[in-house]
Amino acid sequence: MNRSLTFMRKSNIILSFIFLLMWMPNSIKANPEYQKVARDLIESLTSGDFNKVTENFNDKLSAGVNQQQVQILWVQLQMQLGKFIAISDYSESHKVDIGIVFINHLIFEKDSLRTVITVEKNSENNKIEVSGFFIQPIEKQPDKKEYIDADYVNKTKFEEIEIKLPPDSILDGRLTIPKNLSKNQKVSAVVLVHGSGAHDFDETIVDNKPFRDIAYGLSSNGIAVLRYNKRTLIDNNLDVSNLTMNEESVFDAVEAVNFLKNNYSDRIENVYVLGHSLGGYTLPRIANLSKNASGFISLAGNSRSFSELLIDQYEYLWGLNKQEAETQETKNYIDSMKIVELEKVKRLQRKDFDENTPKDLLPLGVHPKYYLDIANYFPSKEFVNENRPILFLQGVRDYQVTVADFDLWKKDLGKKPNTTFVLFDNLNHLLQTGVGKSTPSEYSVKQNVDKQIIEAIVNWLNEVQHLNLE
Repeated sequence: MNRSLTFMRKSNIILSFIFLLMWMPNSIKANPEYQKVARDLIESLTSGDFNKVTENFNDKLSAGVNQQQVQILWVQLQMQLGKFIAISDYSESHKVDIGIVFINHLIFEKDSLRTVITVEKNSENNKIEVSGFFIQPIEKQPDKKEYIDADYVNKTKFEEIEIKLPPDSILDGRLTIPKNLSKNQKVSAVVLVHGSGAHDFDETIVDNKPFRDIAYGLSSNGIAVLRYNKRTLIDNNLDVSNLTMNEESVFDAVEAVNFLKNNYSDRIENVYVLGHSLGGYTLPRIANLSKNASGFISLAGNSRSFSELLIDQYEYLWGLNKQEAETQETKNYIDSMKIVELEKVKRLQRKDFDENTPKDLLPLGVHPKYYLDIANYFPSKEFVNENRPILFLQGVRDYQVTVADFDLWKKDLGKKPNTTFVLFDNLNHLLQTGVGKSTPSEYSVKQNVDKQIIEAIVNWLNEVQHLNLE
């Protein structure tokens, strides 16, 4: 699943803390006290004084991030973008409902990033505090191009309908459905379930939109597809401290299947659930709750325990970081951080935690209830009694969910007549073509989901549909 070193409510190298900004159109002359708090944060970050970075965070922000997480992020940024060079002279400030937003640029060897810092006054103690902190890529508006769809997409063959997913109708989404159906003709449909992290309905990762690729590719081949924003992206009332895999993914996937059955039964016959990464991991739970689903597709879905998966990811990513480190000091720091993080994973393995364990003592800063929920969850065992058709697709170059997971699915389920397994030699975790070892930087290069994935799903759906008709 998409749970690498940067699991938070946003993914990849961007440090994001959810904060709704109501922008005013013009920059303002900022209060010097507010400006100093923002400037001190940036200077502390870039000088490596990580304790000072977080000292003015308000309670909500402090609960979501700590000094150690900031330190890890700063090392990762320089691994990807080269050494930090300077704080740019560029600056903006904007008045918002609760305070002032300050924007600055940080210059690295290979690229620049922008910081977005929201500063406000605490009404209870009158302290000036940081309530929002983002590090983001700088949008280059003049060079911004429309997303280029894959060659296998033919938009004349389907229509795209905006939807809101029940029961609370806060999850926006899209239904792509083939056009020009004959009278009484019905098509198969696929519901897309995201990997971990706060994804939109395209599962956007930097410039890549794998769910858009899959939806458009399948609908170009006569298959309807429903995709929707993930709850962790859009639901501001979500209680993260009590979040489990069910609230994150499972319940909404079940509702999506029901939505198609209840609203589009005139055009859609069988509904299948496709889970990518974490979404594939959740499929047995979805199957247990969804009697309306006709089958399931695991796209790079992990089957091993979360702790085992994390150790593999840590070893792989820390190894890459050490290869790219330019000084022994940096290599030593990477080794020391690896020891700290692996100890958190070992706590999971020992089951040495309970609902009161501080999240800072657990991997990735995730609350204990999430880990307690999956402590005894083994998806391949859960799927043993499932008789609906299941397709497993996996890329050999995937370092996040590896062939070891694919092999475990196959070991436990491979003899069942309802399962199909397809392994692709040249695909990574985003189902994109590449050569050599896959790296996180690959995800920042725009590329479409490989045509082999679309063809494999279409062929499988046609085959199971044919069996259903017999």
